[in-house]
Amino acid sequence: MNKLVVIWAALATLVATVLGVLHFANPYPLIQIPDRGHRLYAVPDKRTHDAVLEVFKMAGASPYGTFLAGPHQTLMQDGFTVLAWSKGLEKPAISFPVKNPTAAAKAAQAFLAENGMASSILMPSKELVNKLVVLQLPFGWDIAYRLPGKDMPPPVWELKY
Repeated sequence: MNKLVVIWAALATLVATVLGVLHFANPYPLIQIPDRGHRLYAVPDKRTHDAVLEVFKMAGASPYGTFLAGPHQTLMQDGFTVLAWSKGLEKPAISFPVKNPTAAAKAAQAFLAENGMASSILMPSKELVNKLVVLQLPFGWDIAYRLPGKDMPPPVWELKY
């Protein structure tokens, strides 16, 4: 019986330690516990991206890595800020993790329509169908509904910093 208690206590301590590290000092910003979504700031091209990234670095913000998932995206160490460029990516977006991105986007679109605001739904790529759905808004930013990070396809890393 005592061995069982010791084993259980060791496992509970290990799980608590791993979750604590992922929550407070996450070395892997793509794995958020809890996944709070992120904010994507669009730039027109790679040259602008590189210049803005240098300004971020000068201000003390560190990049984690650049990956390809639809647009080219540079995730910052805070796990919350993404700087992105791609043809057709023109506005910033707020990303929310949800269980059903298509249903969430349609519900938001219906709610906005009831309140007199037009919006449109965009499926950004064939690889991300029902994994990432963008609600395009008629003003300066969009809303991206996506599966939680653990359920998304793994990113294709272009550069790790």
